[in-house]
Amino acid sequence: MTNLQLVLNIGIPSLLILITWLANNARLSDLAKRVDRLEGSLNARIDGLERRIDGLERRFERLEMRFDRVEDEIRKDHENRLTRLESRVFAA
Repeated sequence: MTNLQLVLNIGIPSLLILITWLANNARLSDLAKRVDRLEGSLNARIDGLERRIDGLERRFERLEMRFDRVEDEIRKDHENRLTRLESRVFAA
């Protein structure tokens, strides 16, 4: 086997492997950049959802406070009415 044959038998496959490796490396780099962009977009969406959920929680808390006030007012009114009815019934 001559030196030229040895170089061709070892050099050409090695060169093809190197070219393939570089191409795959470039594709992986592009894929990593795309994943980073998607991660940023997903994080922004999640932050938006968290803000919306926080807003809903505040609204529900205010609504719950309103219901509590209404419930207290109704309870007081019922107690007053019951007291008046008891005084009428037992006073007679």
